[in-house]
Amino acid sequence: MVSGFFPFKKLWFENHGVAIHNLFDYFTLLESYFIKIHMKRLSIILFTFFLIGTASAQLHRHDNYIWGINTGAVLPIGKFADVSKAGLDLSISGKWFMNEQIAVGMEVGYQNLGQDDEFWNGANIGKNNVTYELVPLVLTGTYFFKAWDRDFRPYASLGFGYFFYKNKVRFNSFSTEAYPFNGNPSLKYKISENKVGLMPSLGFLYNLNKQLALDISTRYTYIPNFAKFRSVNQTFTNTAEGYENKYIVENYAMGFTKISTITVSVGLFYRF
Repeated sequence: MVSGFFPFKKLWFENHGVAIHNLFDYFTLLESYFIKIHMKRLSIILFTFFLIGTASAQLHRHDNYIWGINTGAVLPIGKFADVSKAGLDLSISGKWFMNEQIAVGMEVGYQNLGQDDEFWNGANIGKNNVTYELVPLVLTGTYFFKAWDRDFRPYASLGFGYFFYKNKVRFNSFSTEAYPFNGNPSLKYKISENKVGLMPSLGFLYNLNKQLALDISTRYTYIPNFAKFRSVNQTFTNTAEGYENKYIVENYAMGFTKISTITVSVGLFYRF
């Protein structure tokens, strides 16, 4: 109802006595009531748009998402260190900040470790070329602690997900007086498994500017439930005698039942 309608009613009612003039008071109150209703509705509408705008700004503000790449050294520990040695770690990760202290994200990485020569080349009748590869694909949750410097962001993080494991072995023999081989026969095989594991880490981000941040972290990778013994498909080749045999070795000893590694890495993150 348009408020400008009521002054004309007032002029008409004032010419028709006191009783009708009371009806004017009724219309005046009615006008006030409708104005209050419209103002209340308008306030609700404006408040709703304010909430939507705030949520949208929170979701799309520039520092809400960070993506980065890390590289560093990975060191095997425990029984896994008896068969392997330190190698390279590379990872790409992203985080979405739910608020100033809590972020969720994901990470994909690659770890490549070499062989422990004392374990693999102890027989002295040839040389092994052994690699261990890990590809983690994990979801992460990160808590950022408050610090004295706003540019310094220490954090603790936990990753959980799948780890793709691959062990490649190639043995090249050489002739000795004790083992006079005809030619240089070789043996190769590959072991692949997919496991669920954990990846907790500690580190900090340091803001270099509004968009770039330096990341330094220490990460622990834990993958349990490897079988102590398993069957392995092996290929034996002797090019000098011109043959290749493929066979299955039962009860092959893995040398470990879980994988544990420590990674120290440095990275660079970009805010979107």
